Amino acid sequence: MMDVVMGVDMGTTGVRAVLFDRDGAQVGLAYEEVPMLCTQPGMSELDPEAVFRATLSVMRRVLQESGGAAGAPRVPMTLQAIGFSTQMHSFLAVDGEGTPLTNVLTWADSRPLPQSLELDRRYDAADLYRRTGCRVQHPSYPLSKILWLKATRPDAFAAARRFLTLKSYVLFRLYGVFVADR
Repeated sequence: MMDVVMGVDMGTTGVRAVLFDRDGAQVGLAYEEVPMLCTQPGMSELDPEAVFRATLSVMRRVLQESGGAAGAPRVPMTLQAIGFSTQMHSFLAVDGEGTPLTNVLTWADSRPLPQSLELDRRYDAADLYRRTGCRVQHPSYPLSKILWLKATRPDAFAAARRFLTLKSYVLFRLYGVFVADR
């Protein structure tokens, strides 16, 4: 029996899952592309359900296709742990049940630039950076995205009960609880 750990990365262009044995040797890898939605200037979104489906798909595939060299008998595996990572500064709004009200705005979505510039003008950006670690004058950070949503999609903003990262959304779908990391 081979003990393995799985890493799952939800990136800007796709999702990959990798398996490592106890010695740190890679014993499996699966990847699935997720199309970026860019139908207007500055837009860089992902469909959260497409990312979730791709996550499940690569997790299953890496477990099913790993565990032995080509042509060799499959070695039984015991999955010891799963670690998740994702692109920084992803953002989506969900209702009280966790149903997405928006697509995922990726780090590359520049549509909140006016809101980030307004934050920089109205507040002490250096102080906000010291307290939060976020450079509010850049549109990738969540506060600008929340203000952009309020200005451009007031219906979704009003219905939102939580603002999540992509990883928090996928973990909610997998485990039924809302979690966040630092």
